[in-house]
Amino acid sequence: RAPLPERLEATEFTIPVLLNPEGFLVPKGWDKGYDNAAMSGMRLGVHKGSSHAKYVETQLPDATPVYFENNDEMLLDLKAGRIDGVFGGKINWTTLLIDTPEGADWMLSEPDFWAAGKKAGMSWAVQKGQMELVEKANAALQSIIDDCTYTKIRKKYLSIQLLEEESNCM
Repeated sequence: RAPLPERLEATEFTIPVLLNPEGFLVPKGWDKGYDNAAMSGMRLGVHKGSSHAKYVETQLPDATPVYFENNDEMLLDLKAGRIDGVFGGKINWTTLLIDTPEGADWMLSEPDFWAAGKKAGMSWAVQKGQMELVEKANAALQSIIDDCTYTKIRKKYLSIQLLEEESNCM
C-alpha cells in the first residue's frame, strides 16, 4: 500500500518495497528527449483524470493527450498505431509490453519522471501503534536490499529497477 495521508491515520508503514516511477513509452531508438519541443505532435496515451494526464496537459502542451480508461485499451491503440506513445507507470508498461516479445520495438524513458511531484512508493502496512513490528520489518527489508538479495529476486520477474538502492547491486 501507498502511505497516503488518510491511511497514515490508522496504519504504520515500512520503508518502501518498490517505487513505480512514471515514464514515457516510446519507439525504440527515441533520442529526441522528453520536453515539449521533442514531444510536439505526439499522440500520448494517458489515463483519464490521472496525474499523468495533467502532466502531459500542462508540461507538454504541443503534444496531444489521448485519454483511456485502462492500460488494455491503451495497449490496443498503441499496437494499432492510433497513439505514438504512452506516459504512465514504468512497472505497468514493463509487464504489459517491454518484457514481452512484442516489446522489442519499444523503450522506456530515462530518467524517471514524477508527475505528481513526489516519489510515491509502496510499503507494507502494519496496524497503527505496532512500531516494534515496523522496525523489525524495516531491518529485514534493509538487509535484503543491502546484500542485493532483493535485486536478485526482482530480476527473475521484472527487468526494471524498483528501488534507488538497487543501483549498488547492478
